[in-house]
Amino acid sequence: MATVTRALDVPVPSHDLWRALSDPDELSAWLGQEVEVEMSPGARGRIGRRVAVVGAVEEGRRLSWTWWAPEDERPTQVELAVETTETGSRVTVVERQVAPHRADACAARWASRVTLLAARAATMGALVAC
Repeated sequence: MATVTRALDVPVPSHDLWRALSDPDELSAWLGQEVEVEMSPGARGRIGRRVAVVGAVEEGRRLSWTWWAPEDERPTQVELAVETTETGSRVTVVERQVAPHRADACAARWASRVTLLAARAATMGALVAC
């Protein structure tokens, strides 16, 4: 099995970035999929067509879940981590247990999603500042 990792520095405070990761409505906006699960440990719901079970939640720092499509996929584990940098924040996404033949497509999807996340977080910070 493969592991896919994407990281991006975002010029916004870590609390804005965390809100974009942990709020289901904000998560839906940048993932491009409806999120129907509360981001609390053990919560079960859906992210798009996938079943999701939330693992760890370290407020402001780390969020993880396991997800799978009932019809054909093995579960994969997703971890989103936030850290403060000199210029704002860094988000790192790691997806583990990805089938090798899906790793390139998975990496491309996370690359575009992390870019959308950065744009969303920057917008959120601008809205709060007004």
